[in-house]
Amino acid sequence: MNPQDELRPEQAGSPAHQFPPGLEFLSALRRAEKLEGDEKFALLSTFLQNVRDFSDRLRQHGLDPNLIIASLQLQLEELGRAEKVVAEHENTLLHSMADVAESTRNLVDGLEAVITQAAEERPFDPEVQEWQETLEELRKQYPKLD
Repeated sequence: MNPQDELRPEQAGSPAHQFPPGLEFLSALRRAEKLEGDEKFALLSTFLQNVRDFSDRLRQHGLDPNLIIASLQLQLEELGRAEKVVAEHENTLLHSMADVAESTRNLVDGLEAVITQAAEERPFDPEVQEWQETLEELRKQYPKLD
């Protein structure tokens, strides 16, 4: 084997696929695999429009643009519905987290009232003093809202 017959590093492995002239937009599918959310949706929507615009050229190369369009359109619709459901669940989760934080703060407020009452009744009780220290730590996490 001659040195010029050896593979260069850029040739090793899977070479970059060369698309026929005018069909370079097909490489967008590889880029879409690396994207998420709105970026992926936008790229695939543009890809879908390119398939429509260059359908004759795709047919010339043995590809069925109608099959590509039907399949991708269905998947984009499913993606849109799934993203809507995810957004709704995220919104519900955020509201639930806010409710938990408010409830916890209210609990700490209630504990403070009980501990304050206990401290007035038994100011030198070591257990009450321990509760007050615990309350101070809780107040750092859940401050009062005035």
